[in-house]
Amino acid sequence: MKQYKRILAVMSSVLTLLPFMPVSAASAEQTESAAMTSDDFENVIAEYAQETRFASFQTAVFTADDVIYTGRFGYSDIEQGIRADEQSVYDWGSISKTLVWVSIMQLSEQGKLDLNDDIRTYLPDGFLTRLKYDDPITVLNLMNHQCGWEETSAMIETADNNKILPLDEALKQSEPNQVFRPGEITGYSNWGAALAGYLVECVSGESFSDYVHTSIFDVLGMEHTSIAPDHSDTPWVQERYETMKAYQSIYADSLTPIDKKSFIQIYPAGAAVGTIDDLAAYGRAFLSDPCPLFEKQETLELMLSPTSFFGDSGLVQNCHGFWTSYYGVTCLGHNGATITGSANFVFSREKGTGCVILANQAGESSFTELIPVLLFGDSKENPELTESGSKKGVDISGKYMLSRDVWKGIPALYSKLSSVTIEKMDDGTFRLNDMIELNETRENLFVINFVREGSPVGYAKNPDGRTILSLGSTDLVKAPNLRLEQIMIYGYMILAVLSFILLIVSWIQTIVKRWNSYGGWQFIILSRAAGIVSLAGIVIYYIFLLSYSGVFTLCKTLTKYAEMMCIGCYGVSLLASLFFLFVKRKQNAKPAAHILNIAISGLLLAFSAALQLWIA
Repeated sequence: MKQYKRILAVMSSVLTLLPFMPVSAASAEQTESAAMTSDDFENVIAEYAQETRFASFQTAVFTADDVIYTGRFGYSDIEQGIRADEQSVYDWGSISKTLVWVSIMQLSEQGKLDLNDDIRTYLPDGFLTRLKYDDPITVLNLMNHQCGWEETSAMIETADNNKILPLDEALKQSEPNQVFRPGEITGYSNWGAALAGYLVECVSGESFSDYVHTSIFDVLGMEHTSIAPDHSDTPWVQERYETMKAYQSIYADSLTPIDKKSFIQIYPAGAAVGTIDDLAAYGRAFLSDPCPLFEKQETLELMLSPTSFFGDSGLVQNCHGFWTSYYGVTCLGHNGATITGSANFVFSREKGTGCVILANQAGESSFTELIPVLLFGDSKENPELTESGSKKGVDISGKYMLSRDVWKGIPALYSKLSSVTIEKMDDGTFRLNDMIELNETRENLFVINFVREGSPVGYAKNPDGRTILSLGSTDLVKAPNLRLEQIMIYGYMILAVLSFILLIVSWIQTIVKRWNSYGGWQFIILSRAAGIVSLAGIVIYYIFLLSYSGVFTLCKTLTKYAEMMCIGCYGVSLLASLFFLFVKRKQNAKPAAHILNIAISGLLLAFSAALQLWIA
């Protein structure tokens, strides 16, 4: 048991550094490589639950015929001492997306849509307004998260259920820019999955919520699951969810309650809530023959067949929306995370077994990561990862950006600062951010040798020659000119700090002398204040970046508009100083103050404008 505690202690501390990597097995400290027996599994989970600090989690292990294990641990309300039970409901998070993909496959089976069609065939005319390329965007591109959209910085959640928008309006207000050519880059997209949900509405003629209830929940007897943003589609769930508390662990061994009043506007991407028993019933459908979700078993087989790969390695990455996880056996599934919970869904048709885990704790990784490892074994036993072959010896060193990030506009400035560095070591291996080792095992395939040992990294070059590294659901895209951009960004930050210092000096001067004796100082102070706002935006952004929360996208949006206002302030201040210096010369402000302000405001304005042109 102690070895599992060591594994999870290290794993929990670094998972936030690896959000783009696929789920795989535990570290090299683990000596038991094979999956556990059912008795061992139950004992280890129960023992670990006694020794670990958490809010509550529930797990179920199932086959096609039955649920063979269900465990319920912890409290749905710690303060009131209310234990989690069979009526406790949890967020599915992004497991909700699999409901979208099942719906798509059902409609395809019925001949109502074609996976290779351009999605604009089914959408209202002019629905997509921020496309960069004229290339078709296929339904399959949506399922593979390869439509080319950047991460959206628009508000996709609301704290007021009276402000929940219809799905089409929510999508229009949060549409991201398309920055990559469709089919070339994998970039996990909540917006893209929600758009696929709207596609279901357009084709079926029903709301996505109604369609899912009729075609999935009712078919499987899932009476205790909701999908609507406010959970009003299932009143029983809505009532239970309001009494269920959520927690986060800010410090080690500490749990803090979270305000749960947040409603997902683009709800097909992650709004499902339900009991563990319902989720287990859903999972069992993918092991069943015949599968109750489809008219033909061939449709399920098609759905679970490969549609995208890790670079040019030939290693399967995605199967019609289900991500591949490499444990002792190769599995499929989807994990989920919201600001109020964590979830995981993993199954293997080869083994005929699956598991689901739900927790009312944001960022919970101990059980959502450990349980699949115990059930399916260590990735070191998976021949798809361990077999070696001919190697290209390619050099993957350089600066990279996550495809799932903001690539255009002012928020992209901060994405440049968050770039990933890969260095080549003397022994021929590579190191990501100076801590994660990557070893080439065969042509176009690297394997991470770190806590998540066995996580694959695929290598490829897109048609324009840019290096692409596939890490699970998100690619790393090589950025050749990143150094110059970073120099510009840091220069901008230095000037903002200088503005802050000069503002303090200005304030002291205005306190000592009368305000009206310093004509023009108001505009000089305006520029200094703008510099402070700009610098504060950078600091606040990184605070939210390092402690991810549901207001992160709101922070990005506010920062974007604040920076635009700062650019305007620099311009106004610069023009004012020119006016006072050359036109209205009869005033008591010293010319040197205006000259300095022109220089500082001009540099800030030039840096900011150059960055926007470069980033765009």
